[in-house]
Amino acid sequence: MGASASTVLTAQVSINGSATETLQDAAGAGSATVTSSAFNQGQKQFSPTTTVPMTKYSAKEYTLTAGVATIDLTNLVGTQANVDGTGLKVQFIRFITPSTNTAVVNVAQGASNPYPIWGSGNDVDIPIGAELAFRTADAASISDVSGLSASEIDLSGVAGETIKVEIYLG
Repeated sequence: MGASASTVLTAQVSINGSATETLQDAAGAGSATVTSSAFNQGQKQFSPTTTVPMTKYSAKEYTLTAGVATIDLTNLVGTQANVDGTGLKVQFIRFITPSTNTAVVNVAQGASNPYPIWGSGNDVDIPIGAELAFRTADAASISDVSGLSASEIDLSGVAGETIKVEIYLG
């Protein structure tokens, strides 16, 4: 008997940062330390029942064969079995390129069944050794995955290079 895809019970995602600065006064008589985190939204928690639902998860390292690879949102690698995102939205996606890559990896909607993760016709270059995380918050402008029309994200760059992709759907 084959394994079935699991359902996400909870997911926690975070895109935050903070800076600690030591401030010197003009006379050099003293200093103060200030920590700033002006735009942090805190850690977001999701489940199948939250306003922005998350029910499926996938993580995979893609190798660019002949300089390209395609993420098929209807046939993703899951923890236990393949994940089919049909009828769901990409709620959060993260890309990580290793420092050993020699060029950027371009992320764009697929050529065959384009999933417009950045909006129709847009693409993003992920620099060498970089991480890019994107939370859509169930935006109306983000399409539901459909195997017939909106299911593919294309990756392109130098043959043999890699990119790690983590996808949360709901």
